[in-house]
Amino acid sequence: MYYPRVPMSECEVVYFYKGNNERPLLLRQRSSQSFIVKTIALSLFVDVFVYAMLVPILPTIIVSRSEVLFEECQYWNSALLLSEAASTLIFSPIFGFFLSFPGSRQDLYFFGLVFLFGSMALFTTAQSTPWFIGAKVLQGAATSMTTLAGMEILTDAVDKHHLGELFSYVGTAKSLGLMFGPPIGSMIFQYGGFYAICGMAFGLIALDLVLRLAVIEKKVAARWITLPEYCPCKGHTYTSGYFSCETIFNRDQSRQRSDAGSSIAFFKLLGKPEIMISLWAVIIGGLVISAFHTTLPIFVQHDLHWDTLNIGFIFIPLSFGALLHPFFAWICERFGSRTIAFSSFVLLSPALISLHLIEQNTTLHKSIIYSLLAAVGLCLDICGQALLLEVQRALSGIETENPGIFGKSGAIAQAFGLQTVAHFGGRVLGPIQGGFMSFAYGWKVMTLGLGVLALLTAVPMLWLSAGSKNRSDEDAERQPLLGA
Repeated sequence: MYYPRVPMSECEVVYFYKGNNERPLLLRQRSSQSFIVKTIALSLFVDVFVYAMLVPILPTIIVSRSEVLFEECQYWNSALLLSEAASTLIFSPIFGFFLSFPGSRQDLYFFGLVFLFGSMALFTTAQSTPWFIGAKVLQGAATSMTTLAGMEILTDAVDKHHLGELFSYVGTAKSLGLMFGPPIGSMIFQYGGFYAICGMAFGLIALDLVLRLAVIEKKVAARWITLPEYCPCKGHTYTSGYFSCETIFNRDQSRQRSDAGSSIAFFKLLGKPEIMISLWAVIIGGLVISAFHTTLPIFVQHDLHWDTLNIGFIFIPLSFGALLHPFFAWICERFGSRTIAFSSFVLLSPALISLHLIEQNTTLHKSIIYSLLAAVGLCLDICGQALLLEVQRALSGIETENPGIFGKSGAIAQAFGLQTVAHFGGRVLGPIQGGFMSFAYGWKVMTLGLGVLALLTAVPMLWLSAGSKNRSDEDAERQPLLGA
């Protein structure tokens, strides 16, 4: 249900009397911070889970439903994942522009699910590679819509000093989707077939739909909850867990100031080498993960003769490190971004290169590949925490020098946004660096290339900040990032 937005001045309270507009059912519960966070976390979980559950079975589906030769499977698997990632990256600035218009967040948040439904409907009925590519393009657009609109709604729902903590819940939901999607998807496909996996996706979409329709933004809810007698012009305040009319006015003004200063902020970001270095490292991390999503299922199926069930479980070591994020964040705070990021990429390089040793379907080689993939996942996860803190630290410095430059959400939301976009960029490069290289030159050359790239990336990490035993005032804001 869409509620019209009405302009509000500082001494004007929007209030619908009973005869003018009906108060939504369970308004307080549907607009509560807890419900908003849970809804957005579930939305991102569903979005990532639907993507991840198709990763181990996508090569098999391409061969069986589009009559692609297995020898060409690597090429088309790379093309499909590249199409999805490129769609996410391309549509992000477009949808970000639409989010600047009043009333667009709830609409984009809903249409993100519509696009996801359309992508799965097209995927279910596709019988050729062009239709599969079209389905992946829609899925990428859905990811962009859901991520951007969901984060905007979440940012408006809480104070900026609590954003880091709540973003950590959302990040955990995405990590769980990435971890459990492949094994669950492969099990359902193994025992239920293609249409069973599609049915599960539609079931998750239906559950997500109910919650997306139920959630009410706090700014919208305040129109019924904020009472006229508490107008700030009369010297009163009213919060009770919701925004007062003065708060709503201040947030609207803050958004306008943020839009006006966005160009200034952009050029200041370009002038911070630690931000550029950190974002480059995030891109490489996304590239490595995306490269394995593109090549690993085909490698273990063709070279090691694994079945679909085992292919799904091979992805668990890559993502289980996400459960240790609170511990990793503490280590990064203790030893500094420079030490952690540099060490992570140095250790990541031999782990990637050593994967070329896997040649046989034996217990020893299975143990080695699981161990090496676990090492890769741990290095990327702990490095990701260090890079997030480094970006947030640099942005906090910019905000201290230029108060309000990042708007009401502050440096934390900006740090998450930059890292998200950088990760999208890495997902675009992964199928190119990994998939097409593996198709042209083989698995061994691909892993060698990733290892060399990781080693080269370690060098600029030396320009990041070192740890400090004396925390600055900005740590009070950064503290909620522990556990992100």
